[in-house]
This record gives sequence, structure tokens and C-alpha cells, in this order.
Amino acid sequence: MQAGSNGPSIKDAFERNGIAVNVFTFNDAIYHTLINRLSSKVLRVPHYTGTASLNSELIKCAESVKPDLIVLIKPVFVWPETVVQLRQICPVYSWYPDAVTYKKNTSDHFLRAIPLYTAHFCSNYHSVKDFIAAGAKEAYFIPITVDDKCHYRVDLTDAERQQGSDLVFIGTYANESRYHVLNALVKEGLGLRVYGTGWNHMPKDSVLRAPGIVQGRTVFCKDMSAVIQASKINLNFVREHNREVLSCRTFEIPACGGFMLHQWTELVEQYFTEGIEAEYFRSYEECVDKVRFYLAHESSRNSIARAGYEKVQSSPYFIHHAAEKILHMTTS
Repeated sequence: MQAGSNGPSIKDAFERNGIAVNVFTFNDAIYHTLINRLSSKVLRVPHYTGTASLNSELIKCAESVKPDLIVLIKPVFVWPETVVQLRQICPVYSWYPDAVTYKKNTSDHFLRAIPLYTAHFCSNYHSVKDFIAAGAKEAYFIPITVDDKCHYRVDLTDAERQQGSDLVFIGTYANESRYHVLNALVKEGLGLRVYGTGWNHMPKDSVLRAPGIVQGRTVFCKDMSAVIQASKINLNFVREHNREVLSCRTFEIPACGGFMLHQWTELVEQYFTEGIEAEYFRSYEECVDKVRFYLAHESSRNSIARAGYEKVQSSPYFIHHAAEKILHMTTS
């Protein structure tokens, strides 16, 4: 499992709550077989083949370990009949990070299994009602927040300082606001660096293709923390196609001591006060105005970054708090 991904962080979060964790790793290679790649492109709801042995091994693992509960993270490879068999051993929960209504994110296996789980924990705010509409017995909003062993303030080296920029964005490419706003900001002559994958899919004539902007790699944990801290303004966008109102970066940027300029959503202001602990933009015009203002006002920028950092440190915005909440709901 990749450091900085959900799996290791969630495992550690439960262990920090005194729970012994046995890990069963899904085979990510299943995504990449030719037939499954074609399925993902052609079918509205993908159907993943080659999962029989995985389901069989998952059942054998549960029968051997005899756990008190099973939490499956985005279990798109798990068959409905497997969930039925697992529930004969103990309660079975899914922890699902995406919008279940965005069919390319899921599988027909999972959609058919939704009513069979004991409950679902949704990292996507809108998914709670969608899971209930799909037949779920129970569904709860549990945002993916910060792993404090992965995202934290660092003492920057000279080399790490060079990774920052006036503006930085850390995230994957999507042909929505993130791309269009970043493209326009560069046209304004503003300095930008982009870390993340998929940016080779942007239009051939994009100004983001200029040398030095897209770094061609992503960053995790300490490297991400250093980039965030070394940059003057950290831009944060939600995935509109995924109906996000919060993202991982919503919490990771302030946890690393970075100044955050966040795409406004109806939920984000419940976590960070605008103009005090973070800044928000509702349009491109507001974004570029705030970028120019905060680049020119270092003290205001630093004050907000410091307040955002302090807010995270004093609040239950860490993933071990999410695990604690799940344990309370599953044992009460």
C-alpha cells in the first residue's frame, strides 16, 4: 500500500484506537487488465472480471481470523454473495470515498451489494442520501481528514524550498474548474507549479504545458508537506464530477501550515472561517483578486495560515478521530 493513501492511514488510525488490525489487500492489478480497462471505458457501470480468487481468499481470511468487524475500503471487486458470507462471521461495513452516483467510480458488484452491508461510511457528503436511496440500511458521512504522521509542518531544507511556488496545486487533472482556473491564472502571468497525475490529458494548446509548470509527478507525506509549506498560496479544488464539497487537501493544507485558497462549497465554511483560517473563491474573478491580494500581503497570508494550522491541531480533523467515531457507531 502506498504511503499517504487511504489504506495505511486507516489501518494506523484503528490501531491507535487500540484495535488489532488484519489487512486484506485488494489486487489493484485487476483494474489494469485489458478486459477491465475496456469495461471501464465502454460500460456505464464497470464490471470487473478476474475477481473470483480475490473473493474466495477474502472469505478464507475472514474465516481464519474471525474478526469482530470488517471494514472494506471502496470494495468494487467484492461480490454481493461474498458480503452475505462475511456477515455470517461479523458485521461488514464499506468505507467509500467517492460519489456512488458517479458510475465510473464504482462497479455493478458494489451497487448490487449495497443493501447487504451492515452500514456504509461515506467520505462524500452527498453519498449518504444516495446510499439510502440505493437500499443501504444505514449510511454516515465520515470525511477523510488528516493523517498527522503523514501531513505536518517540516523544517524546510534549501532544496525543499525550491519545490514551492507563488501558487501551487496538488492534485490530478480533470477537465473542470481546476484546469480552467489554473490555465487562466498562468495567462495572467502568475507563477504556478502543479503536482499530480493525468495532466498529459489536458489540451495540446494549454499554457500549462509551458516548461516548469506541471511537474509530471505527485508528492506524498513529507514531500507533500514540504511543497505546501514552501508555497505562498495553495489552491484547492473539489472534484465537481464527483460532487465533492470537501477534499483531502481541505484539511491537509492547513495541517502542513500552508495558506489555503479553496474553491467555495456549501460545507467547507463549517470547518474553516473565511478570511480568518482559510480563504475561498466563488468565481475566477474572485480567485485572481485574492491571489493578487495575498501575494502582496505576506503578513495577512501568514496570519491565516497560522490560524488554519492551529484550528486543525485543536479539532477532531484527524483520521484517528474518524476511526474512533466509526468504532463508537459500530459498538454502541
